[in-house]
Amino acid sequence: MKYEKRLEGDDVVFILHGLIEVRIPKKFYEKCRQRYGEEGTISFCPYKSIYNAITKRRLYYISKESNVPLIGHNAFGIIDRGTNLLQVRPITGCNLNCIFCSVDEGISKTRITDYIVDLDYILEEFEKIVEYKRKYCESIEAHIDGQGEPFLYP
Repeated sequence: MKYEKRLEGDDVVFILHGLIEVRIPKKFYEKCRQRYGEEGTISFCPYKSIYNAITKRRLYYISKESNVPLIGHNAFGIIDRGTNLLQVRPITGCNLNCIFCSVDEGISKTRITDYIVDLDYILEEFEKIVEYKRKYCESIEAHIDGQGEPFLYP
C-alpha cells in the first residue's frame, strides 16, 4: 500500500493515493501500531476518522461488509434507468470548484460527505445487474460517471 505519513497536531495522518486521509489520534496510534503494524493500523484501528484529502469532507468507504446497497442512491453505486445503459458511480468529490457545477461537488460549503466504493464490490454488483439485464437487452453500455470527478478514483 502506498501512503504518506505525517504528524498534525494531536493526530497521525496518512494520505493514501493522494486522496484518502486517515486520521488517528496519537494516543491510540501507538497501541494500534503495536497490535496491527503500520499498514494494519490504517485498516483496523477503530479510532480513525477518514476524510477526502482534496475536499476535506468526511469520506465513507462503501464495501460489501458495510451492507450498503449500490442501487438506490443517486450519488454513488450503480444507476439503472430501465434502459440498456448503466451509470457506474465509484466516487464523489471533485478537485475543482466550478461555479456552474450542478451537483456542487467541488470544494464546497454545502456538501458535508463524500463516498468511495470498493472496486471489488462495485464490480461484483455490476456483474449481477448485467447478468439480469441480458435477458431483456441485446447490448449493455456502462458509463463511468459521478457526482464529482471519476478520474479521482484510485
